[in-house]
This record gives sequence, structure tokens and C-alpha cells, in this order.
Amino acid sequence: MRREVYIVGSGGQGVVLMGALLAEAYALKNWNVVQTVVYDAAQRGGLARAEVVMSDTEIYYPKVRKADVVVAFSSDALPGAKSKMNGHTVILADESLKDKGVESLGFKVVYVPFERWAREELHSARVMNMVALGYCLKTLGDISLEEVEMALKERFKGDLFKLNMAAVKIGLEASEF
Repeated sequence: MRREVYIVGSGGQGVVLMGALLAEAYALKNWNVVQTVVYDAAQRGGLARAEVVMSDTEIYYPKVRKADVVVAFSSDALPGAKSKMNGHTVILADESLKDKGVESLGFKVVYVPFERWAREELHSARVMNMVALGYCLKTLGDISLEEVEMALKERFKGDLFKLNMAAVKIGLEASEF
């Protein structure tokens, strides 16, 4: 089975980190994984994209062809992502994008308050990408909480691990999938 996730946002929103952790969680499940990132030279505010391809068989093409899930923190890169979507693609968009024309792309859109939940529940908008990671993982349905926890433990220690794990759990528990 091949899974493809395309993540778009602006620099500083954690697009690259979310893609890396998604890839690491699937690698811990012993799947083959390829992650690629593209970002503007600006550290904050520039366009950022991450593509993650995961498969329980060999991966012959390392880029997203038709995304199962597109996670959007910013609407700027979404029109360019249209070629990577098809009828089964689900766009998980932060609720702040409701009036940004995301529906005009013609795909199923689920607006999720990633940033608001992070701010309200954990008092840190910085972990909205981890809330989105949990929501995305639940949408895909292939990863256990233990695999996510192992991936986070390899990257974070102490209070940072606890904060990020709490954010992932918020997304996992809130997912409608």
C-alpha cells in the first residue's frame, strides 16, 4: 500500500518538521519512506512544502503523484498542489483558510482549527503542526500512538516531548476519520 501526503504552508509553521516526523513514524513501522522538502530562502513567511511518500513495498518514484491527504496551513501553495490531487484527496486545512477559496479547487476540504486548538489547549500556537500531524495520522489510519511516540522521542526530550505529544494526541482524538 502506498500513502502520499503533501504539506503546504509558510516558513516557520513547521511544515518541514511535520513531514519529517510523519516519515519517521512510518519508518518505525518498517515501511519504505521518502521525504522531500521545498522552501523559499526566507526563514519566516516564505513558501514551504513537504512531500512524504510511504509504502509497504518498494518506492520507485519519490515524489507525490496523487496525494491521499493535503495538509494546508497557508493557501498560497494550494493552487500549485492541484496537480498532485485527485478525487480521493482530502484537504485538511486550518480553519483560518475558510475564506481563502480552498473549496474552489474542487476537492473534499475539512477545516480543522489546528492553530486554535494548540493555542487554547496547550497555550502554544507553535505546536499547531503537531496537532495537524495527529489529525493527519488518524486520517491515514496506518500508525499507532506508540509509533508516533517513538518518533517524537527520537527528536524531543523532556517538556518539549510532552508538549508535542500532547499536541499530537489532540489531533488524533479530534479527527473525524
